[in-house]
Order: sequence, then C-alpha cells, then structure tokens
Amino acid sequence: MTVKKHISSDLKKFLLVASVLVAYCAFAVYSYGIAQGLSVTALTWSFFVFCTPIADAGFLLDFPIRLVTGFRMVHSEVVVWMVAALLNLTFFLLSPNTYQNTELLRLFYAIIATPWPLGLIIVLSAIGTFASVVFDDSIFDAARTKKNAKHAHLNKKKLYTTISVFVLTFCLYALLLHIEHISIKFF
Repeated sequence: MTVKKHISSDLKKFLLVASVLVAYCAFAVYSYGIAQGLSVTALTWSFFVFCTPIADAGFLLDFPIRLVTGFRMVHSEVVVWMVAALLNLTFFLLSPNTYQNTELLRLFYAIIATPWPLGLIIVLSAIGTFASVVFDDSIFDAARTKKNAKHAHLNKKKLYTTISVFVLTFCLYALLLHIEHISIKFF
C-alpha cells in the first residue's frame, strides 16, 4: 500500500466520522438548545473515547495531527483521553443532570458511577483503542517506508486484538444493561 492510498483511505474514514459528529451535534442542538446540545455532543464524544475499543472519537484529532505535524497518533490519543477525562470530571461534579438527556449518556453515567465491574468497559476500551492506534501508527510508518510484509502481520494482530477486546466489551455492556434493567428494542 502506498502512502498516498493509505492517507486517502484514512481521509475517507476521517470525513465519515467527522460528518457523523457534525450531524449529531446539529441534531442535539436542535433537540436541546445550543448550550445543552453542545454539552450532550461533547459528552457523547467522550463516551466514544472511553467506551469503545477503537479510536473512533480520538481519530477526529489523531489523524489530522499526524498528517499535519507527523506527531504519532498514540501520543495525541493520550491528549484526547485527558481532554475527555477533564470534560467528564467537570460534568460529573458540576452538572451530572446532563447525563440524563439520552439513553447513551445514562449508560455512560452508570459506567462512570459504578467503577466495579462496569469501569472495566473503560479499561478494555483503553486497551483496544491504544492497541489500534499503535497498529495504525505502525501501518502508517510501514506504508511510508514500504515495509509491506510487516504491514500484513500488523493487520492480523490488529484484527485479533480488536475482536478479543470487542467481545469482552460486549459482554460487559450486556452485564451493564442487565444491572440497570434496560432492554433495548431494535424493532
């Protein structure tokens, strides 16, 4: 894979994630007003930082920073997690009612408020996120230096790690829904 193809693929992912965030923000502002809508959007973003085992929310910052500055995504992801932690600490202490606006934020509040065993979701998500970012950095570097054999090996490791962490996270979410007596109806 050439650097140009790798960057093009990542750019498409970035634009997709960014467009979903912008659409969600517009919906939240429309539904809750400007201040509350922006708060709901920020907390939802932080949910995806903390509670999904891939660097989806952090990717909004990691990828452009990597392209513009060359700063490794794993380092910018640490900053993303710190920003998300400060954001949640602020809302958790000063405006916990903001978490009651959506089902997703109610679940997030339960995760934050119940460190054992639900906090394990954040631990597993951190493992998955940072593993995927380290692999993405390595793939980006391999594409730049054209080390394609290593690139294929990294993709297998990334796949196995992601599947394992996803399964464990899914099990913890099932436990959370059971503890909180929440049933999700898809149809």
